[in-house]
Amino acid sequence: MNFHYKYLKWFLILLLSIFVRSSYSLAENDLKINLLNENDVKIYKEVFKLQSKEIKSRNSKVWKKIEKLKKQIDNKILLGSLNADKYLHPTGWRSSYKELKDWLNEYHDHPDAYKIHRIALRRKPIKSKSPKKPSGNFLNGYGNISKDLIKPTFPLAKSKYKRDSFIISIKVRRAIRRKNLDYVENLLSSIKTKQKLTSQELAQLRAELAHAYFIFKKDEKSLRQARIAISLSGHKNALAFWSGGLAAWRSENLGLSKWFFNNLSNLEDGPESILSAGSFWSAKVAYHMGEYKNVNKHLYKSIKHDRTFYSTLSKAALGYQDNYDFKLENISKQFILKLKSLKAGKRILALIQVSEYHKASREFRKIIFNFNEKEYPEIISFASKNNMPGFAFRLSAILRNDHNKILLGGLYPVPDWNFKSLPIKDKSLLFSISRQESGFNPRAKSYANALGLMQVLPSTASFVMKNKAYRKKEMLYDEEQNLYVASKYIKFLLNLDIIKNDVSKMLASYNAGPGNFSKWSKNFYKTEIDPIFMIETLPARQTRNYIKLVLTNLWIYKIRLNEKPNLLFKLASGSIPKYEFKNDR
Repeated sequence: MNFHYKYLKWFLILLLSIFVRSSYSLAENDLKINLLNENDVKIYKEVFKLQSKEIKSRNSKVWKKIEKLKKQIDNKILLGSLNADKYLHPTGWRSSYKELKDWLNEYHDHPDAYKIHRIALRRKPIKSKSPKKPSGNFLNGYGNISKDLIKPTFPLAKSKYKRDSFIISIKVRRAIRRKNLDYVENLLSSIKTKQKLTSQELAQLRAELAHAYFIFKKDEKSLRQARIAISLSGHKNALAFWSGGLAAWRSENLGLSKWFFNNLSNLEDGPESILSAGSFWSAKVAYHMGEYKNVNKHLYKSIKHDRTFYSTLSKAALGYQDNYDFKLENISKQFILKLKSLKAGKRILALIQVSEYHKASREFRKIIFNFNEKEYPEIISFASKNNMPGFAFRLSAILRNDHNKILLGGLYPVPDWNFKSLPIKDKSLLFSISRQESGFNPRAKSYANALGLMQVLPSTASFVMKNKAYRKKEMLYDEEQNLYVASKYIKFLLNLDIIKNDVSKMLASYNAGPGNFSKWSKNFYKTEIDPIFMIETLPARQTRNYIKLVLTNLWIYKIRLNEKPNLLFKLASGSIPKYEFKNDR
């Protein structure tokens, strides 16, 4: 009896061990991220590359080669993506209605279904059935959700003149853009306007007029409007104090400048970017007035408004370097299992395998609604580790703006780019510009037709490369080409006589064009030689903000990449932030 019991016991243990081992193997197989074999990876990569090139017509031999390669693929999971590229090819293929309809029947959940559906509707024969509609939603947008802090939405208050105040604000801002400042002053001084605007609304528009007078170098008028706005707002309008402080500085009235900036620094409410600026400039004025004991006090106050331009300058002035936490969450087994349970999730994993990261990120934007915001940190980690910086940035911005959760590793992702062949090899600088220009979207297109990661105009690319082929948008949608052209253009700008390696001036020219910057620089006053003040005097608000945002990005990326932010140290000390070409060798 004991003999049989003994062997039965060992048999049960052996059976249990086999079961556990097989269960573990099954789990490992479920967690396997690579879905394609080596041969499939090779073929998919080749076909994606062939289809990204210029193909002249449907009869091209390239298509025959592609079809031959596709027949050799074992795992057909990315066939829909290949055919989408084919049907959407700008020159090489004109799809029939049947091709588009058949594709939509099978891949209506695909990110390209919207485009293909629109084309299908245009090509549908009158008596044919309509194609299947695209399913699901798509997360549009990118990380840079900029809020216009200087110009708040009108009306500021609820009143019976709500519509009138909105119309007046439009008239004022339109006239300021057209440099018709006398009209604005007369409009704001009229009895009808005063009757329809609250004191806070009138103060805001007066403050905007004060800033406009400063920009157009009419400092006395700027100071007058700033005082009126401050009085109307009950000493609460940040822009009014800011404009007055700048106008007084250029007028070399340090005492008055101190009054404006100190009051701005002491405000309890207002845009963080302006409040931190008030504290920094209070420190700057204190230094020039010989009040050295007050300098650090103001700088430390500016630091409280973290990750603004002037808070980074304040840190640089103090010789302080942040110890930011860029860590992201670990990726769990449950996350991978959930991803693999979704049809699009499997496509994402396969696209990552064949290095089609942008396509993978677009697939994720389709299925993101299957996840809740508590799962976003894990998705951000997955996107960051798999070269989807734009998607990581987008989700991180949602957490920042909607849930007040800061994930710096996602807000400042590090793309896997090849820098070896680039004329400019400063990773931090190129990351900082791309983050601001496109949010790391290689297919980004602006209203001005700037394209790709670095938002390069086709005309600029053609000029820099001395090749008309770069006028074609597909060239600039290629990540490597876009980075190379942009890098070469940055080097060209830095070497211009009007820029002389000054990174601030280079950024102004990159954003507004070297022609515009050249025109602006001819009108600089002696006091505007100060590199920080120079930024504030540029006529284009977009360009001023652009420089500040890129330089703030630069500070953070330098820290993330364990590099010294020397450019910011130079700028904070009042020196010209010159680019060091020795790092590009």
